[in-house]
Amino acid sequence: MAAALAAVAVWSTACSTPHPLPSPPKTSNVVESCFGRVPADWATALTGASHRLPSGVAFLIDALAGNTAFGEYKSRTGTGIGRVDVDTGAFTPITTFPPRTGGVGGMAAAYPWLVWEQLDSQTNPSDWSVHAWNQRTGTATVLATSRLADGGYLPGPQPLPVLRNGRAAWAQPLVSRSGPVQFDLHAVDLDTGRQYTVDTGRVSSPVYAGGYLVWGSYADSGGYALRAADATTLQRVPLPSLLGDPGTIGYLGGSSRYLAWSNADSSEVTAWQIGSPDLRRYASHDGRHPFQFLTIAGDFLLWYGGIVSSLLDLRTGRAFDVAGTLAGSPDAIAAGQSADHTSTLANWVSRVPLPAAPAVTTCTA
Repeated sequence: MAAALAAVAVWSTACSTPHPLPSPPKTSNVVESCFGRVPADWATALTGASHRLPSGVAFLIDALAGNTAFGEYKSRTGTGIGRVDVDTGAFTPITTFPPRTGGVGGMAAAYPWLVWEQLDSQTNPSDWSVHAWNQRTGTATVLATSRLADGGYLPGPQPLPVLRNGRAAWAQPLVSRSGPVQFDLHAVDLDTGRQYTVDTGRVSSPVYAGGYLVWGSYADSGGYALRAADATTLQRVPLPSLLGDPGTIGYLGGSSRYLAWSNADSSEVTAWQIGSPDLRRYASHDGRHPFQFLTIAGDFLLWYGGIVSSLLDLRTGRAFDVAGTLAGSPDAIAAGQSADHTSTLANWVSRVPLPAAPAVTTCTA
């Protein structure tokens, strides 16, 4: 995932200030995740529907909507944002990056909209912007930028925008001359232009999960909390008491059926199947699989740990790695892999519909 390649933190460094932290949430079925080679049925699913990209094009899948993958491309003529039909391998450029652009930090797609956070400098991580592109009209809009009128930049980490039903949301850093960085949890209706401020304070990038928009919050007195708004009205709503003591919060992931969050050092991830009375926690302490840049598709957690992309079956705790990129949607998982399976830059793409996605039941090295 290009978001992972950017190596940016979702959570402000101010939130790492040492404080007494709350105890971990009460969970059942705690699992030490194991990582094996790609199971044979998954290998068949991934290669049986694979398609080669046009010669000279390499692609990093960041988001999936329907049969279209979106992400950063590299070609003989330049780099930028593009889309690939994962059922045919057909590639179409969307925008071209200006010189010295650093790439994509995060992306979300839901027809007809695409939103992404762009790293506008290869050397300055504080130089970023949030963009939207309308697939119907081909019109691109800059929604936010870190650049200030005095030549400076907003403090804090780069935002990771999310998208549902034409509404984009992200944690927008505020101008601050002293003290911890503060954020507006900002949302915009891309069809009407209406703006919303859902929360303000030391908050994380949000995710859509079930009927909620969910984000993390850190109190000056110490301690993390999960907060939520109704995904339709964007009015604040309470979460179930089960989520009242989340422990530390790093990265969040969400889908129509799950909410997940990693702890502050990304060594564990907790998953709640929405409506369930239980939480499940999965751990990875091997140094190769930190839980960051989380995506959920069906019963599968997808992420990029900085070395490889991984897929974990939330029902079994079994996982495997893919030498490439993975993206998920409500109905499928897409993979981008290089011809020699050694690079995150893909020459081949494939799509596995969730009804055909096999359970991961083995963990063979």
